[in-house]
Amino acid sequence: MMGLSRKERIALWSILGLALALRVAFVLGQRSEVFFDTPQLDEAHYVDEARRLITGDSGDQDHLPYWQPPGIVYVLYATFKIAGTGLLAPRLVSAVVSAVSCLLLFAIARRLFGVRAGLFAAGVLAVHGLVIFQAEELLPATFAMALGLLTVWLLLVAADRKSLPLAGAAGLSLGASSLFVATLLPFALVGAIALRARRIAILVFAVGVAVPIVPVTIRNAVASGDLVMISANGGLNFYLGNNADYRATFSQRPGRRWEELVDEPHQKAGVEDATAAASSYFMHKGLSYFTSEPVSAIALLLRKEYLFFHGAEIARDSDIYAARDTSVLLEILVAPRPIDFPDGLLIPLALVGIVALWPERRRLAVPLAFLALQAALIPVFFVSARHRAPAIPFFVLFAVGGAPALWKRRVPAAIALVVLVVALNIPTWETRLSLAGEHELFRGKALMTRGDRLGAATAMKRATELAPDDTRAWFELGNAYDSMGRLPEAADAWSRAADLDPWDSRPRRREAVARSRMGDADGAIRAIETLLAHGDRDPAHYAPDHLNLAIALVHRGQIDRAIVHLRAAMVDPTYLRGALPKLAGSLLDSPGVQSPAFFHALADAARTAGLPELAVAADARANQGGSNATGP
Repeated sequence: MMGLSRKERIALWSILGLALALRVAFVLGQRSEVFFDTPQLDEAHYVDEARRLITGDSGDQDHLPYWQPPGIVYVLYATFKIAGTGLLAPRLVSAVVSAVSCLLLFAIARRLFGVRAGLFAAGVLAVHGLVIFQAEELLPATFAMALGLLTVWLLLVAADRKSLPLAGAAGLSLGASSLFVATLLPFALVGAIALRARRIAILVFAVGVAVPIVPVTIRNAVASGDLVMISANGGLNFYLGNNADYRATFSQRPGRRWEELVDEPHQKAGVEDATAAASSYFMHKGLSYFTSEPVSAIALLLRKEYLFFHGAEIARDSDIYAARDTSVLLEILVAPRPIDFPDGLLIPLALVGIVALWPERRRLAVPLAFLALQAALIPVFFVSARHRAPAIPFFVLFAVGGAPALWKRRVPAAIALVVLVVALNIPTWETRLSLAGEHELFRGKALMTRGDRLGAATAMKRATELAPDDTRAWFELGNAYDSMGRLPEAADAWSRAADLDPWDSRPRRREAVARSRMGDADGAIRAIETLLAHGDRDPAHYAPDHLNLAIALVHRGQIDRAIVHLRAAMVDPTYLRGALPKLAGSLLDSPGVQSPAFFHALADAARTAGLPELAVAADARANQGGSNATGP
């Protein structure tokens, strides 16, 4: 506040007060949302990890390196220690940190462009809809943004004053920021260049960077034996954004297919999930795309670079456009298409401002380099609103800082601005992705955990209406109906889920069970037959279905078909070893099954499964005589 006039201090405090009030109001306004206390996806993971640290529960992941940067887990842990494990306190902490970012941006803009520019920049960030939205989330974006701003401000002051303590503080801030978002760490090179006037300052800065990171690296090494600096998810994130089927991998949502993808290193390379070896597996898989299809890979990289500067807020864990439906504040401050407000206007203004300020690039080198590095690094993986968040204040900085220079050349600046606004608001499939259906899906899952089965079913139904092609919504709707005893509706929902994604065997299996419980044996048989007809997974995966179908068919008198499926189930002896004893017992005692041929096949299956006693019993049952006729 030093050097500010009374009016300037009042203006600054008013802006900061507005920023905090908007963020706190948004947080409190979300308390009625089921997600507030029952978070989903990454939020749920971070909260669970922090609560586990509080309780001292060792969990099943302590022998692994951190899968994601752990900064937000540490923040949650500290907050839980002080305020208990409820989620209001950490959300309010996030709101305060977000408001502090406005003060930090003011300090940077004031230093580079003057007090008025600083006030304007802080004001823009104070009312930025995405920044307010992310302040309520228990995710890394808000803290990474604040620490990125703090790092830049400390570097500017340290370089100007040649201060060793400030150089060390800048390093500490950058090291801490990388524990939230690892792509901020390469900014250390810029920091070293900015402090090059004194070599000792570079050393102090480097030590500062290392101080927050080294304990995490040591923890990873002690826990897993892997040398993982911060987290082990880099390889998977790289592959998601760099492969020949990028549209499918980027669009892939949590569910069975996602679980199969994450488990791929274990299944195909024999390495444990969430380790350095798994990360390396995906990294090599992504790099192979550049060697096998270099033109396509480079074109995709350029596409992601364009998306970094696009005006839309690309959804990842959450969808700000879907959130507008539950927040009057967001409805005012955020708007999609035709111009994606605010960034559809802010980013073009920033780019034109950078061009206008280019003659001053040496003076502005530190914030320019921060923005340039984010623009270079994030598209190497994939672009989303959450990952672009640390760059938003710097777009604000150059939009505001370049305004006076633009005004002097307002005609060409206006033309350039119009061209960029049009170019950076062209809809793409990434920017059109909506998580509105998923929002309702997870609402339903959260309500289910609270025991509100009717509310869960209602939310799941809405999810199927908003995203009729999302197999997860139909699957969970079936689960909700099943929990209420509404078997016909559950079976129909599972059938729809299976039709949408035949690869996922769960819904068709549950449909078969539901129809069997309803007394519709023919319907159950048809469900399993449909699964087997459309399944494209490893044959061993379908051993349970072949066995269940064999049992159903033998009871229907269709012995020949039953034997075919029983033999098909032998592809997985391990499964048979566990399942056959229970299922075969009822058959051996059943007077309704009188086919020696079937019991001989059952004996073969038992021998294949390593069950000699069962094989002897089945052969004995076959040799007891009875009808040799087989069914149709």
